[in-house]
Amino acid sequence: MRMKDFLKGEAIAAENCAMRDFCPIGSLCMVEHKKESAPLFPTTIDVDQGDMLWTDLRSEQRVFIVRSGVLSLMAHVCEDWETPFALYGSGAAIGLAELYVPRTTSDTYHLKALVPGKVCSFLAKPLRRHIETLPTPLPYEILSKAFVNMSAAALNQSAIISKPLLHDRIALLLAVLRYLAELDGTHVEVLHITHDEIARHVMSDRGSVTRLLNKMEQDGIVELGYRSVRIHDSMEPGAKEAAEICSMPYPA
Repeated sequence: MRMKDFLKGEAIAAENCAMRDFCPIGSLCMVEHKKESAPLFPTTIDVDQGDMLWTDLRSEQRVFIVRSGVLSLMAHVCEDWETPFALYGSGAAIGLAELYVPRTTSDTYHLKALVPGKVCSFLAKPLRRHIETLPTPLPYEILSKAFVNMSAAALNQSAIISKPLLHDRIALLLAVLRYLAELDGTHVEVLHITHDEIARHVMSDRGSVTRLLNKMEQDGIVELGYRSVRIHDSMEPGAKEAAEICSMPYPA
């Protein structure tokens, strides 16, 4: 296939992307804003549960857009201990704000997939050049959308760990993950997530989480499988709370 035909096909795919209207940089994707510059070209990545997308140790800075699935940003607060910082669903941008702040190399943060899906990856430098060629106030609108993304993602996670009871934290985490995973229009009944991952995101230990998950299974709220949790309709109250928490928009 010739490169011209390939790029044409990619441009058509970008124009028909289901997340284009929700993506903060959807208006830039595969669009020539200046004749001397090439269109902004994303790399589409299929991510599986547990895949690492980014850490502070990576020398090459990137911006990620979630097309489907759920991504988790974790922070190392001390040796052998990490805390959940944010949960991102479809339409969220990760790394846009970092284009304009001083960057230090450390191992403080890492971004990984919690629910399998697709992610668009952009090199940071070309993306920044495209943003800076836009007329005012478009660059500020894009960065404002990214700020709302970041605030919403942090709220998703903080609402979970603010629950005093571990049972409530687990139930809300599962409901939030399901809600975020369904933002792309996919119906999700089974979350492919381990007990260890659940424990990390509710700030507890694996043994306590496993005991409560078994109790929730006995109560008919969930059904446990191999590295998976099936959510039953009896979790409807948690689903309503998750919808209220996650309703902070990712504006287009």
